[in-house]
Amino acid sequence: MKMILKVNRNNMKQKSVFITRTLISAVLCIFLFLLLCIFITLLIFRVGNTAVIVRNTDIKEILDDTEIAYYMESQLNGLPFNNSYITLDEIVDFIKSDAVSNKLGEVAQRYVEELSAGNLDYHITTGEVFIISQNLAPELYELFGHNMTEDDFGRFVRVLDDILDFRSLSISGMLEDFGVSATTSRLILSPHLVWAAGVLWILCLLFTGLFHKENLSRIFLFAGIPVLLSGLMFVTSGVVIGSYPELLSDTIYRFTGLAGGLVYLIIRYGIGFSAAGALSIVIYFITRLYRQKYKSMLKS
Repeated sequence: MKMILKVNRNNMKQKSVFITRTLISAVLCIFLFLLLCIFITLLIFRVGNTAVIVRNTDIKEILDDTEIAYYMESQLNGLPFNNSYITLDEIVDFIKSDAVSNKLGEVAQRYVEELSAGNLDYHITTGEVFIISQNLAPELYELFGHNMTEDDFGRFVRVLDDILDFRSLSISGMLEDFGVSATTSRLILSPHLVWAAGVLWILCLLFTGLFHKENLSRIFLFAGIPVLLSGLMFVTSGVVIGSYPELLSDTIYRFTGLAGGLVYLIIRYGIGFSAAGALSIVIYFITRLYRQKYKSMLKS
């Protein structure tokens, strides 16, 4: 009778330990999932992605049949040195070219630096645009069919200023347009926050490994599941945002309208992390299969 009671107590203890370990593992998976979602979101909003966003945004659809499109065509075609008739398609191709989109990325980086420094009145100046336009001489030659002189660059910059109004492109003005506070913007765009989220995820993963040190192959499973789920969540979010942007809040809706390339980034990161998660889970089952085969060989 005592032996039966002792066996029952041992069984209950083992079940209790199993339930506790399962619950802790589930909590760790949730933490890994949440941290990874934060990490991916911060990766998407990195200023370094500006060029990718520009190249993958349907700028023509945004500008087509708008007053600014007609005005832009009229002003650029009215430049005295222009030797070709410029259409909206050619303007879009010019903006999406690698050289121009990369320069736009550099401009965005400058805005983020000024934002971090607290200079909310900063806006790009005609002098900065003049230097940028000189660096884009080959692309401008393709657009206008003309080797531009210094005076031509000056006229081109004045036309751009007339179209875009550089003074209106201040940091404070854009934050107000999008309804975002400076503090929130600094937090989201800070590279330190990306590193912090990544380090926390790695630390959580290491703790998971220590918790399952008797069977380290499990780390592939407990890491793979949250990675796969977070990746699938971002893929789904990207598809929903791309297909039904009107479901979003007004601020985000306007933002996605101006930067449709974000949808591309969301889906791209989602697919990448989904693949990494699936691979990790497959590795777990492969190692588990080999462990079982190895144990059966030892027994035989």
